[in-house]
Amino acid sequence: MSRLFNGYAPHKGGIEGRRNGVLVSTAGGFAIAYALWNLEDRGPMFIEPGAEIYEGMIIGAHTRGNDLDVNPAKGKQADQYSHDGKGRSGAADPAAGHEPRAGDRLYCR
Repeated sequence: MSRLFNGYAPHKGGIEGRRNGVLVSTAGGFAIAYALWNLEDRGPMFIEPGAEIYEGMIIGAHTRGNDLDVNPAKGKQADQYSHDGKGRSGAADPAAGHEPRAGDRLYCR
């Protein structure tokens, strides 16, 4: 055990509490870039994509005064294709049996 003493000083008032909340992980595993990208508007991140995370880990600061539970390990949903097999990019989904045509955009998962 150690102790440091710098000296006496006049009273400077009460100690302020923290002004911002934090982002707390609700999942373990690895941080996904897609999830962090969606959380960027909540506040600055302390981790980067691919970082190992655990449940209860503080992963960023919240711009508001409350703490917020988030899931940085959540990726895109599997049902991203509509009924005609086209995704947002306009590319055909090979798993749905659609053949690519000239002019189709390449979509990688």
